[in-house]
Amino acid sequence: MSSDHFFRSIVYASLHAVKRRELWHFLRALAVLVERPWMLTCDFNSILDGSERKCGASISRVGCKGFVTET
Repeated sequence: MSSDHFFRSIVYASLHAVKRRELWHFLRALAVLVERPWMLTCDFNSILDGSERKCGASISRVGCKGFVTET
């Protein structure tokens, strides 16, 4: 990365799929306004594959699939 300034966002998304979807739409709208390199550090609280999970309730891939298809 060059010595130019950049924009950085740190995101920890909600466990609720609807709120995560709203966040994703907000980030896409924000991307249009950012006129410099943008680093997005995030935890979207969603997984693509069961192997990413250590324990807990059964998984739903709906949230992450929505994220992947919208990118």
